[in-house]
Amino acid sequence: FRTNTLAHGYSTLAYVLRAKGDLIQARNAVDEAITQIDTHQTYPRTVKGVKVCQVYQWLAEGDLTAAQNWACDVFSTTHQPLSFSNELEHIALARVLLASRRFEEGLNLLERLAQAAGAGGRGGRLVLIFSLQALALQASGKAGEALQVLEKSLEIALPNGYFRIFLNAGQPMIELLKQLREFDLPPQQKAYVNRLLETALAPA
Repeated sequence: FRTNTLAHGYSTLAYVLRAKGDLIQARNAVDEAITQIDTHQTYPRTVKGVKVCQVYQWLAEGDLTAAQNWACDVFSTTHQPLSFSNELEHIALARVLLASRRFEEGLNLLERLAQAAGAGGRGGRLVLIFSLQALALQASGKAGEALQVLEKSLEIALPNGYFRIFLNAGQPMIELLKQLREFDLPPQQKAYVNRLLETALAPA
């Protein structure tokens, strides 16, 4: 049990450090998590969580080849049945597809993920999935659709106070939020967008 706790703890630390922009210390935390699962008996869900964290580290470092190799190893196709147990891996796969500019495949997978998360009442996952859809649509030249999906994401995020999902998405999300702010949004949603932008643009 202690090993699983350590592996999970190092993974969580890596997410926090990446959010702060400290990729070096985040890499160290990921390496510690990998060491835990490689040298001790660990629950399968913990192993999956650590591997997904490692994929996000590779993407943050710009090592797309390593992320793509992971995707090839874990998935033979993007049309595998979805389940709650592999949902985080599929979201990571979607991120790899988008980073590889395979937007159509990524969007198809995200649509399936959105349906599954919606049916399961997983609001937090829906916020994340919709935000990724918005970024993919924006990158593929479909700005209008991107803003519509982003608004759906914000409708779910607002009552739950989700911030980090949007802030972690970087400059492309900031640009989308700036565009969305110019729309005729409900007052609460407009205020939420303004708070997100103020936080994102505040001096470090």
